[in-house]
Amino acid sequence: MVDVARPALKKSNPRFGPTQAREILPSTTGVPSPSPSNVGRIATVMRLQRVVGNQATALIIQRWRDYNGKFIMGAKPPATDPEYTGWIEYEDEKKSIVWGPPGYKTLAELRSAMSKAKAPPPPKPAKDYSAIFLVDPAEIRYSQDSISYTFQDGGNIESTASQLKLGTLTADKVTPIFILERKGKKITLDNRRLWAFKKAGVQIRCQWATPEKIKKDDFKFTAGANGKATITVLGAPSSFKG
Repeated sequence: MVDVARPALKKSNPRFGPTQAREILPSTTGVPSPSPSNVGRIATVMRLQRVVGNQATALIIQRWRDYNGKFIMGAKPPATDPEYTGWIEYEDEKKSIVWGPPGYKTLAELRSAMSKAKAPPPPKPAKDYSAIFLVDPAEIRYSQDSISYTFQDGGNIESTASQLKLGTLTADKVTPIFILERKGKKITLDNRRLWAFKKAGVQIRCQWATPEKIKKDDFKFTAGANGKATITVLGAPSSFKG
């Protein structure tokens, strides 16, 4: 139900045309700012927008709703009003001609589309590139097809995994790995640390890689653009059990 003040309309004639609509809801420049008097209107516009695909059309349609919130069409809009360009005739149950936006075979189909309007999935929040968070390493893929057994500081991935598993080394003492997301899959730019945490089965600290970081480390994507779930370890001793 649209929560705005309305002039009195006869119950026998619930439809109202462009003139009355303009008097009731004169603004069609965008969804208004929330206030106690227009919260209902905003909700209606947003629901209609999800069905018709754009805000402008939703704002037009919103002005053609009756007191109960039931979707109805109006009289023929003025030809000089560009907001109603393309509107076509529909025939209602009483064989009366009413006007509405195009794209539907019948008035019943249009009304049905309105009644079945569903909320879209919530938008993904913008990535915070400074945030550090824990992720199950099993959810992360490798960007490389192979890694070295040893770290640059002389340590090795097997020993690190063992310490993590025993608890003598904790995740907060290990530098977070950079990850990115492609096609719903998380991929790391730091493959050796990921291997150690996967082997230990311990959650790993992560940080989103910036576009600049991803571009700089593009050479690492030897496992393909979407990464791989497995990786080859090079230079490991014969006793190594990957």
